[in-house]
Amino acid sequence: MKTKRHYISLAAGWGLLILFAALLFSFPAESAAAARKGIKLCLELLIPSLFPFFVLSSLLISTGLAGLCARPLGKLMSPLFGVGGSGAAALILGAVGGYPVGARTLAQLVERGECAPREAQRLALFCNNCGPAFFIGAAGAGVFGSKEAGFLMLGANFLAAVLMGLFLRVVHGQAVGENHKGSDSTPLSPLSIQLPECVRSSFASTLNVCAYVILFSILTALADCSGLLPRLTQALATLLPLEQADTLCRSFLVGLLELSTG
Repeated sequence: MKTKRHYISLAAGWGLLILFAALLFSFPAESAAAARKGIKLCLELLIPSLFPFFVLSSLLISTGLAGLCARPLGKLMSPLFGVGGSGAAALILGAVGGYPVGARTLAQLVERGECAPREAQRLALFCNNCGPAFFIGAAGAGVFGSKEAGFLMLGANFLAAVLMGLFLRVVHGQAVGENHKGSDSTPLSPLSIQLPECVRSSFASTLNVCAYVILFSILTALADCSGLLPRLTQALATLLPLEQADTLCRSFLVGLLELSTG
């Protein structure tokens, strides 16, 4: 049974690759235009909003500052969310830097032994928030033409994250034992030593995020050109009695592939 599932998975993967190749050869101009659109999105929105916070999160962790603050912050994080104080770095940076920043911060904390894997699993459920740059700039000013709307969505998003953390604490209790030492033994390191590596790794992580944005921008264009996206949009729009159902449903479907493009 396991071998059969393995071959089915391989066949499905090969089928998708063949389909992707066929669509690329069928719509080369549209694919190139979508790639340029994805690059523009990265240059204008993602890199300016992500890269500085990637550097900041790396420096906070690698210099030991996040670990130094873990003990006092633990008095707040443990009773509220059932995690250690080091998780505060992921919560705060995830709120101000956006989805990838919170996830990357958690990964670094686990790698350095400052956060238990079980804690990271808990924190990942409510440290994945849109940042101010996206809500205020792209969603607020760009979509609704109002910075106030962006601030409102930003507040609602962060409130939802806090409520999720509180809910998980009530339902599942502590994610880490009281005797977890975490960052007690974390050594402090000079900023001048850590800066070059943090900048290099942060830029690599930013490019990694941008690569996926560009790829899914191309996939969206191919789905559009092949007629798949219009058909799905039309089918979904028939279920919604709204004036702009087609536009809303298209944005929803595109957003399922990649949030920024949607």
